[in-house]
Amino acid sequence: MSKLPVALIIEDEPFWSGVMARLLRQIGVDSQVASDAGRARELLRDGFFDVVLIDLVLPGQEGTDLINEIQRDRSLVNRCLIVTSHEHVASYFSEEIPIIDKNRIQELIPQVMRILGDRGDLPQPGDLTAN
Repeated sequence: MSKLPVALIIEDEPFWSGVMARLLRQIGVDSQVASDAGRARELLRDGFFDVVLIDLVLPGQEGTDLINEIQRDRSLVNRCLIVTSHEHVASYFSEEIPIIDKNRIQELIPQVMRILGDRGDLPQPGDLTAN
């Protein structure tokens, strides 16, 4: 069995991180959660994530600062999605990173599938585990 793709969910609201983790699990993607920008930086520094989901509003430091840092890392920017309730604000911060409004969270699945498909990391049917 090959290793499943892993997403980093950068979200401080447990409800939303749980919703995203469940959606990702449906398509065979494991996830880790960082509830603030500091923890997200640690995880990004210490590991590799196939997909990174970023909320704009985080405790301690805004997600927008983290997005600006990510945009400087060309190997990471193409694996990111902004997931926010502030879609109208997000467009001011990033033209490169797609934006998903939390009110349309179902759009997460095709966007993640696009990222994984572009990278050749789509899980195969035998790779999916029952959770």
